[in-house]
Amino acid sequence: MPTQFLRRMTALLSLVLAVSLLSGCGLYDKEYSVVEQYPVAVNDSNKDSSTVHNYFEMEAAILNLVHQRQEQGSIVFDNYEGDISTDLKNACWGLRTRDAFCVYCVSGIQYEMNHIVSHEGADLTISYTRSPEEMEQIKTISFSTDLTSYAEHAIDSYVDRLVVLIKNCSLDEDGIRELVDSAYEENPVIALAAPMIQVKMFSGSGLQRLVEVEFSYGDDTQDLQQKKQEVIDKIGEITEQSADDFTEKSLLKAVNIITSQCQYRDEYVGNSVYSCLVTKEANSQGLALTLKSICNAMDIPCETVNGFYNQKEHYWNIVQIGSDYYHIDLSQCIQQGTESGFLRSDEEMWNDHRWDTSAYSRCSGPLTYQEVVKN
Repeated sequence: MPTQFLRRMTALLSLVLAVSLLSGCGLYDKEYSVVEQYPVAVNDSNKDSSTVHNYFEMEAAILNLVHQRQEQGSIVFDNYEGDISTDLKNACWGLRTRDAFCVYCVSGIQYEMNHIVSHEGADLTISYTRSPEEMEQIKTISFSTDLTSYAEHAIDSYVDRLVVLIKNCSLDEDGIRELVDSAYEENPVIALAAPMIQVKMFSGSGLQRLVEVEFSYGDDTQDLQQKKQEVIDKIGEITEQSADDFTEKSLLKAVNIITSQCQYRDEYVGNSVYSCLVTKEANSQGLALTLKSICNAMDIPCETVNGFYNQKEHYWNIVQIGSDYYHIDLSQCIQQGTESGFLRSDEEMWNDHRWDTSAYSRCSGPLTYQEVVKN
């Protein structure tokens, strides 16, 4: 019967297969091995590796490599949300134009896709336009106003280049230049004269900016340091000679010392503390910066005013005594006598001086030169 025949044939085939397996002989000449588990991927010890799940994590991983100054790295895509190839291409190109740090120092980001077991991966190669030493010197700050302290330290040390990554910056190159200039004006002793500066700005997305400031001081660093020490010593002498229990008397003593030793020059030259105290010739800016430096040493609040006198650019000071403010114009003290330029009010100064009144403290204190001399 057909059914019995089939049963016999099945039994016969089973017997043949069993004998073949027991005798070590196969139906084929190839050998097979069973792999129960895939080997775990091992990262190259010379590469940084990051696992990412979306575009933002991938972009952050690439940025992290750049900020660590790595030339090579790898990315593993795990349950990635999006098109890996398209996103990777966009990120590598976009970061070079949307991140200020990358704009400044990255010349190219290349990648090569690979397969890591059940995941996709990519090996990245990053090339730079700046040396590792140059990138290491880049400072990172939150706001542009934080740049002032870095600029002051750079000028004080006669550094020729300052590079700062600013996370939130609404200033243009001119605004950065004014900010750096203000660092010198707030503490004129840090340099013999205001350094010449050049500003380059590299923009990222939003308000992110990378700023490169180059300084030129016009002299050998060793000579500058020696001359700076001369200025510091002179300020120390004047401060000691001007010491008094009353702020207004200390100021008057300092003003008398400066005006008796320095000649006024209505020219561009002589615009530094060194000019005033060492070479003993200074214009209005040099005189104002000198009084500012001495006030700093005596802990007297003082501002340097940039305005006009008889329609010509002119500098003088505003000082605080108690809760009141007063003008002091040393060039006026030299030319027309101390009384004409010492402890003046806004109303008295407005006859021949002009300034941005919204940018400076209002001067309306009750003290006068005659009262200070009398007491």
